[in-house]
Amino acid sequence: MAGQEALGLCPEDLLLYLSVHLAVHHALAGLLWYYDLFLIERWRGTLDWEALIAWASRWRVRAALYFALWELARLFGADVPAPVMAKIGPRGVRARVMGWLLRHRSPRQRVRLEHLIALLLVDRGRDLLGTLRRALLPSPAWVRARYEGLGSSLPGFYLAHCRRLAEILSRARGGFRDRAECAKR
Repeated sequence: MAGQEALGLCPEDLLLYLSVHLAVHHALAGLLWYYDLFLIERWRGTLDWEALIAWASRWRVRAALYFALWELARLFGADVPAPVMAKIGPRGVRARVMGWLLRHRSPRQRVRLEHLIALLLVDRGRDLLGTLRRALLPSPAWVRARYEGLGSSLPGFYLAHCRRLAEILSRARGGFRDRAECAKR
């Protein structure tokens, strides 16, 4: 880079990182994030798809990778091999709900549903309960660190967390209700 040697992620790691970041932290919304993912075209002939699948499986982020690549193919016409999509494709109710959200909700609405989308992208159902438990009832150390300044005692921190959860639910309702937003798609 600029005449100097620089280290970087291999294409498979970069593709996986960008996909998971887009899916989990940006609710699969944001054209610029998809454009970053479009780097897949540069390495299409040399990408080690089997390694990518193995890492996504090991780190339990297959669903996030799948839906990011699915949208990338829809938006940019990226050529993702069908056997790869078949291997990482999630199944079940959460996958169907996620597919429905991508087809019927605008990127703006998806951002309002970011917490639900993160839960839908959990690969294993048994991991979902732990994730929900930690989100609804986080550790005292976590609420102290997250809500420092919003309360002066542990009950005050948990009250601030309850308010935040109510705000998240209110935003999520907006992601489902706004039919005018859907009509724009």
